[in-house]
Order: sequence, then structure tokens, then C-alpha cells
Amino acid sequence: MPDERISENTINTGEYEMTFDEINTQKLGPQELGVVFSIPDAEDQTVTVTVVDREAPEITLVGEGPFSMDLQEVRDRKFDELYTVSDNCSAVGALEVRSYVQEETFDFGQTVTVQIHAKDSSGNEAEASFEIQINPDPEEEQKKQEEEKKQESSQKEQQDAASDTGDQTTRDEPVQQPTVQPFTPGQSPSVQTPVQQSRPKPANKQFLFSDGYNMNTAPSACSAELAASGYPGSCIPMQGSDGLYTGMQLIFD
Repeated sequence: MPDERISENTINTGEYEMTFDEINTQKLGPQELGVVFSIPDAEDQTVTVTVVDREAPEITLVGEGPFSMDLQEVRDRKFDELYTVSDNCSAVGALEVRSYVQEETFDFGQTVTVQIHAKDSSGNEAEASFEIQINPDPEEEQKKQEEEKKQESSQKEQQDAASDTGDQTTRDEPVQQPTVQPFTPGQSPSVQTPVQQSRPKPANKQFLFSDGYNMNTAPSACSAELAASGYPGSCIPMQGSDGLYTGMQLIFD
């Protein structure tokens, strides 16, 4: 009984003590042990004990997930670097270790579950499982990256083109204003005939940006002035020596 053991290898029955040889717990199977009795003149004896392993192997993952692998590596079951197996008695080489993918079918980009089964020489078994994310198809991934680069390049070209168009509108393209000519009453609007004026022709006039006009107000003011004069004429953009527009000029015919 447990309460009869007074040391690691000595038992006290109440009437006498029995001291056994040390048991080698790392050696499985039967062992013969000598027994010494505390009774005077008692003959020493031998007993046979059997060491049995009841502990299952231990499966340990290497690092923390999630794990990722190429599709062919999963198909070839190259999982050895992802886990280790140890046992209290059996050597690693004596362990039966089996690994397999739980899913019957799998492909690029999918997640699979890997099952690990280990068995020692005494028949104790252990199981473990972990997930692996299969990497995307490299060819498809390359096509996707190339397509993204094309889209980024196209967007940049559109932005550059829009920027260039804006610069040309404000700096390079002349603002064209229609020539305003009065019409004789009763005639078709498509026939432009100068109206005889009783007052003298007005002097030409400039609508300069330096006087407060801009690309919108200068053409409008010039056209309004021409229409109010009753004389035929033209509104012509003005440019400086640097090519920049400086305003509009009203010139009467």
C-alpha cells in the first residue's frame, strides 16, 4: 500500500522492512530486482517487475501560425519543418508519425487542415492539427500586379492630360469672341449688314487684365461694348511678348 512505503525503494509492512534494488524507469519491460529483508536470518530474494510506458508522444508546433505554403509543397506533404514529435521513452526514430491533409481537394488560395498522428513503441497515440494557407497562383498574381500597374499608369496619364488641357485653356488657347455686327430690321439674321450711324464711330478700346479684368470678364465686357456701340467691329485677344494674354482689344471696322 502507498502508506507502507517509507522511502523510494523501501516498504515497511509493520512487522519488517523490504528494500528493493533501484528500478530503471527508462528501460521498458521486465526487470529482476533483489530484495533485502530486515528480519534476522531471512534469505534475500528476487522479484520481477515490468516497466510500462503509459504516456503518449508530444506533438509541438514550430512557431506560431498562420502558416503558408505553395500548392506543390502541400501536395508533397512537406510539413516536417512545422512541427516536432518527442516521447518520454521511445526514441524519435522509433515513433510512427503520419501526416495528411484533411481536405480531399484543394487549390491556390485555399486554407487546408493538416492532421498529425504519432504512435510510440508502447502503442500510446497522440494527434494534433493546424491550418495552412496555400499561396496564390504566382502566374495569376503576376498578371494581377501587371494589371494594377497598367491601371495606375492609365490613371496618371489621364490626370496629366487633364492638367495639360487646363494649362492650355488658361494660357495657350486664345479666347475667341464672336464678331458682333448689327442687323438691318426685316432682314434674315444670317445676312449681316452694317447699320448707318448718325454719330461718329467710337474709338478702339482695351480691356486689360491689369485694370481688373480677367479671362471671363474681359471678353464679356468687350462684346457688350461692341454691341452697345452699334458699329461693326471685333474683339481681339491681346498677348504680351512672353506669350501670355494681357486682355482684350475692341477694334471697330
